[in-house]
Amino acid sequence: MAKRRVTTLGLDDVLLRQCAKHSLVTLQDVLRLSLVDMMRCLRVSAARARALQQQLYGICAPSSTTAWALLQEERRARPLSSGQEELDVLMAGGFHRGTVTELAGPSGVGKTQWCLSLSLQCLLGGSSPAPVIYIDTEAAFTPQRVVEMLSERLSEAEQARLPELLASIVVHRPSSVEHLQKILDGLELQALELGAGAVIVDSIASLVRKQFPAHAPGGGGHWQKIFVLADWAARLKTLAANCKLAVIVTNQVTSRNESNAATAEALNEEAETDLELDNDDAAKESKIIPMESGEIEEPGSRYVTPALGNTWTHFVNTRLVLQYTSRPGVRQLVVAKSPVAPLAVFDYTITASGISVSGRGKYSNQGCDPNTIHISVQPGASI
Repeated sequence: MAKRRVTTLGLDDVLLRQCAKHSLVTLQDVLRLSLVDMMRCLRVSAARARALQQQLYGICAPSSTTAWALLQEERRARPLSSGQEELDVLMAGGFHRGTVTELAGPSGVGKTQWCLSLSLQCLLGGSSPAPVIYIDTEAAFTPQRVVEMLSERLSEAEQARLPELLASIVVHRPSSVEHLQKILDGLELQALELGAGAVIVDSIASLVRKQFPAHAPGGGGHWQKIFVLADWAARLKTLAANCKLAVIVTNQVTSRNESNAATAEALNEEAETDLELDNDDAAKESKIIPMESGEIEEPGSRYVTPALGNTWTHFVNTRLVLQYTSRPGVRQLVVAKSPVAPLAVFDYTITASGISVSGRGKYSNQGCDPNTIHISVQPGASI
């Protein structure tokens, strides 16, 4: 809470102008002032300065509430619908505001298509349509695809809304970790000014994996990456909570040795059997996963799992894993981690209008370790 911007605290315009004049941006900046400095900078009396201090300390201090109050708050902040009825039912309404949801999967599986589809759900959705802030770190956002999806969803009479709807998606394209840091610095203010309903980061892994490679000389890249990700996660969670919006991030995949996670592997295989995941034995035997070094390991010695490691897994509230199947054009969404839903699997396809989830899905109450879940990657092309 100390990082909360003063513009979100409900202070009067005179105090806000004085804060801006003296570069007091966050609650922490104001509380660092002594009583005398606060009187001088904000041009208030001693009594007013003391009262303001108590007010700001009260905002910083953890407060208690009741389960009933939390329920009422959740009902007011309706989740962002996925546009897929069965998935929304399982996830208690969809993508919950005030939380961070991760979409993890291999290249080409449809992570960006999910992001674009969710953007349109926010723009068009229900009783409270809202703008979207879209942070595109991989240059994967294509306006032409958005136009195609909108054209399929809008009636002929509504096609004239295309320019208005496209203008409601604010796109950032950071090229470095430092650039993304600057965007995050001003994101809360921008979200409040726009009245944004969702912030999408596609992808959270791209920049840190490029700038802090795992095998960098000196070994410092690993810890730098963890510190940067921890900072980003804290900012995004604070943003989601303060602005009551849904934050969705995408993540890439990496490969790991089976021997390093034998117990987790056994648990995952058991869960996959119960859920009838599309990982049949024949596919497993024929699958060869290329290692980062370019060498080829024997089938079964390595597996594919979400990138960024165990620490990042605990930063996100919900993890949805996207993977390929052996059926042409059909992919799977796995609810691997959720505070409101069990382990579940849904089939989906990518269509002209976006994402289409088919069937009611398969469920299991056994659960799995979301950090070591095995992801089915696309088989190599036959020439």
